[in-house]
Amino acid sequence: MDCSLLEKPSVKEKYTILGRLGSGTYGTVYLAKPIGASDKEDCYVAVKVMNKQKEGKYDSFTTINQLREIKFIKELHHPNIVRQVEVLYNYSIKESAIVFEHADYDLHDFIKCFNTAGMLIPFPIIRNFMWQIISATAYLHSNWVMHRDLKPTNLLIMDNATQCGVIKVTDFGLARSFQEPLVAFSELEKVVVTLWYRAPELLLGCKSYGPAVDMWAIGCIFAKMLNLRDLFCGDEVHSSTDRHPFQSNQCEKVFSILGLPSIYDWPELKTADHYMKISRWGFDKNMGTQSKLQNCVKRMENNSDAYDLLRQLLVLNPSKRITAAEALNHPFFTRGDPPCENALPPKAERNFTIPPKMGGQAQPDNMATPTTPTSSCQLNVLY
Repeated sequence: MDCSLLEKPSVKEKYTILGRLGSGTYGTVYLAKPIGASDKEDCYVAVKVMNKQKEGKYDSFTTINQLREIKFIKELHHPNIVRQVEVLYNYSIKESAIVFEHADYDLHDFIKCFNTAGMLIPFPIIRNFMWQIISATAYLHSNWVMHRDLKPTNLLIMDNATQCGVIKVTDFGLARSFQEPLVAFSELEKVVVTLWYRAPELLLGCKSYGPAVDMWAIGCIFAKMLNLRDLFCGDEVHSSTDRHPFQSNQCEKVFSILGLPSIYDWPELKTADHYMKISRWGFDKNMGTQSKLQNCVKRMENNSDAYDLLRQLLVLNPSKRITAAEALNHPFFTRGDPPCENALPPKAERNFTIPPKMGGQAQPDNMATPTTPTSSCQLNVLY
C-alpha cells in the first residue's frame, strides 16, 4: 500500500510551536496554534509528538500504546476527558502526533501554587474538583476502561472565559480495557501507575487487578489537595534483573499509615507475589493493623464526610474499596449544594492567581527548544 496516500501534514506544516509544556515516556507535549491563527487564547492547542520506540529490530514511530491512546480518546466523550482535535501521521519524516484542546495548567501546578503561598485550597474547590475527577472515572469504568495513571499532572484544568476550573483527564498511554471477572495481565505488562499513587494490590504483586486501582489513585490525589503534599512518598526501588521489583519503601509508607493488610480481611492477598515479604512486618517493623489516616490529614477533623470518603478510597482490599459510581452518591457530594461544573469563580472575582503553564516567547523553528515556563505564584487571602 502506498502510505503517501494516507499521509497528513507534519506538525510544523500545520502549527506554530510556541514552547514545550512537558515530556514523558511516550512523547513531548508542545503549546501550539494553527498557522495563521490569531494570538487569542482560544486558538491554542496542545500537540503531543510521539517518541520513536523500538519494536523488534525496527524503530517505530507508532507503538501499540500510542495507538491505544488515540483509540481511547477518539471513542470516549465526556466533559471531564480531554478532547482530541486531530491525529497527524507523516511517513516521510516518521512523525506521529496527537493534537488536543489546550488547558491552562494542571492540578499539580494548582496545588504547588497554594503550597508555595502557604495557603490551603478551599474545601468547595476541592469538592468540585473531586466530583469532576470521579465523574470522568465513573464514565471510564462504565465503558470498561481503566486509566491506570491518574495523578495531578494528568488532570488538566481549563481556566478561560467559558470554563473556570474544569478538570480534563488526559494521558491515556497506559489505559486498558478490562472485563469481569478480572483476569491476570501478562507478566510482560509495563509497570502501571506512578509509584506514590500505586494501589497496594499492584505494590504487592497481585495476579489480577481492576478499576479499583484508579480509585486508590483518586484517594491519593484527594489527600494531596487536602494536605498540599503527597501522603505516601516512598523511594522507588530499581532492578536490572527484576521487571517488577518489590517496592518495600513505598509499602512501608502506606502500611505505616493505614495499617498492615490482613489475610482475614483480604484472602486473595495470600496469592500475591510479595505477600510473604510483609507477613512478618508486624513483628520486624512493629507495625499494627490500625489506621492512622485521620491523624495524617488533620484538616478533616471538622469534616466527617470528607474523611469517610477518603477512608473508603484508601481501603487496602480492592474488592471493598468504594467504586466511582458509589462515590458520586457519597454524602460528601450529596449533602449541601450540588457540585459545580466550574470549580473556580470567574477570574475577575478571585483573590488568587494561578499563572498559566506556558510563558515566554514562541520558538517556532525548533521544537526541541522550550520556552521558559513561568513559576511565580500570586495568592491573597482565600475566600
